[in-house]
Amino acid sequence: MPNKIRILSENPIDQLWLHLSRLESVPLARKAVAARAEQTGQDVAADVLDRKALGVAYALRSAREYLEHPPASQTKRVVSAYYGVMSFLSAILMADPATKYDLTELEAATKQGHGLASIDDDHTDFPIAQKVYVPNNGFLHRYLKHLGVDASDLKIPRRFDKVDDLSEPERERVVSLDELWARVPELADFYYEVTGRQPLSAQVFHSE
Repeated sequence: MPNKIRILSENPIDQLWLHLSRLESVPLARKAVAARAEQTGQDVAADVLDRKALGVAYALRSAREYLEHPPASQTKRVVSAYYGVMSFLSAILMADPATKYDLTELEAATKQGHGLASIDDDHTDFPIAQKVYVPNNGFLHRYLKHLGVDASDLKIPRRFDKVDDLSEPERERVVSLDELWARVPELADFYYEVTGRQPLSAQVFHSE
């Protein structure tokens, strides 16, 4: 597989999907993983290549099904985007010949959660009461580790039952659902109408 592709289509996303769809074939996915292994000097056993190729092909098929034709419903669109991105990241992990990841390993990783957790704060009202944090395991944690990102400043390395159990440094690693919504540009007007508070996002326009 080439390291770079030239986008020549009038609709670039169609060409990107066409390029990625080749890797939905297990033999072509195996060829791509094997080529990466050869380029990086990795010695990967044949059975490992087979498992990785199967996983890459499956993950990319799932990603396309979730993302290529998003549903009209906003809620379903968000859910599809979530699982579509999860599938893409799974394919990235499995396509790297240096990792141990295949479908079995990914299933074990996601059993620890997708990498975010939430808890209610009894002292405030929804949505400020709904707190989100990064636990010390799960898919997100493992993906960041694969990228070489140190998530120690983000994660909370223990389980807790209520916000009051958090230490002061840990409280700084917890964000409310309200703060997350306030930062989504597409929700800016809706956020202001519902909450009466100013959103935490800005729109940038270019004028000639």
